[in-house]
Formats: sequence, C-alpha cells, structure tokens
Amino acid sequence: MRRSLFAGTAVLALFVFAACGGDGDSTTTPEDGGEGSVGITGEGGGTIELSDEDGGGSVTIGGGEVPSDFPDDIPLPDDFEVTAAFSGNETGDLAANVSGVTAEAVDDLQSMYEQALPDAGYTITSNSTSEVNGAETTAITFEGNGIAAGTVSISAQDFSGENSDKNSLSVAYGAASP
Repeated sequence: MRRSLFAGTAVLALFVFAACGGDGDSTTTPEDGGEGSVGITGEGGGTIELSDEDGGGSVTIGGGEVPSDFPDDIPLPDDFEVTAAFSGNETGDLAANVSGVTAEAVDDLQSMYEQALPDAGYTITSNSTSEVNGAETTAITFEGNGIAAGTVSISAQDFSGENSDKNSLSVAYGAASP
C-alpha cells in the first residue's frame, strides 16, 4: 500500500511540477496514518523530492545527490552529474538507483565497470550492448557483496543544450534480504 502511495505521489508531483513550476512544500498523509513529504523547488527546472517519515525511502527527480547508502566500492565518474536518485528500504531490502550524465566515453565507462566490479568482489552476470531508441546502450548486470541484482546502464545519448556532449549513466541495485 505504501509503495503504491509513494509511486502515486511521485506521479502527482510530476504533474504539479510541470503545471506550476513554482516553489513549495506540502505534506501528504497516507491512509495508514504515516506521513510523507513532497517538496518542489525551482522555477521551470528544479527538483522534486519525495520521502517518508520512517526513512523507508526517498526519490529525487531533476538533480540531487548520490544516495548516502550507495556502495562505496561501485565507482562513478569524477564528472558525474546526478539527474535523478532513488533509495528505499521499505521492506527491509535496500533498493537504489542513481542516474546522471558524464562526458566519459561509453567504451571507457564500459571498461571501467568491467574491471572495477570484479575488483570490488562483484560477479558480472551478463554484459550486453544493443541499440535502444537509436542510442547504443550497454547493460552490465552484477551481484555480490550483499547485492542480489544490480545493473549498470550506459547510453550514448543525443542530448540538447548543456548536456549535448554527455552520455547517460545509471546504476541500479537491490540488496539481498538479511
């Protein structure tokens, strides 16, 4: 129930954010009596942040930071700019995703993760490259060190504006139950 409320709040916040583009904060009260908060900041290009009072999860769309519980042994490029982040621990299983852009070349990123993950004790379970929506995309899946399933996705994107010379990078994982 909480998960669907969290997802529904995220969708609602996106519509509000797109329509208003203004600054503001509000608090929502789920049916179970818990509280969550929705914060919308920035004029026409800020962030949306969702969190619950129990520390069970948070979502930041449009910027943010690498989640504090993101594994230190999974590297991110020095110039990595976070565009979206998610971290949740609602069911006792940690799940997270951090997405962003980097000027690093796709081939260099792929080589970095092919070496760094095994060096840190992870097992690469698959490694594939395909074309998705006209962009070359590499997906490296891995497990180990308490992570049941993880994926590094690297895409050569055709961005416009300030990110026109950057590629997309996303790292998502779900931790094994204790």
